[in-house]
Amino acid sequence: MTAAADAPVTSVAPRNTGTYPNLNIAPRAAAPQLSDEETSSKKQELRQTLAGQSRAGANGAPGATDLQQLREIGRRQAEAAAGQAATE
Repeated sequence: MTAAADAPVTSVAPRNTGTYPNLNIAPRAAAPQLSDEETSSKKQELRQTLAGQSRAGANGAPGATDLQQLREIGRRQAEAAAGQAATE
């Protein structure tokens, strides 16, 4: 390899080297690939997180989007804004 190929990459943008790439050389991976065990572990972790978020929304946690509750909040804010505009 040349010294330029061994130098650390400082930019992720493509650059024009003035030459064609050698397709006979396998590209190097930027990071090691996940093993099957790591992949299944990450998927299980994501499923548990998703299930936790679903439960939090279903039991009235702050993230729940209850239509009636949102309409009531909007009505109160509109009344407050109208009252504030009337006093100015």
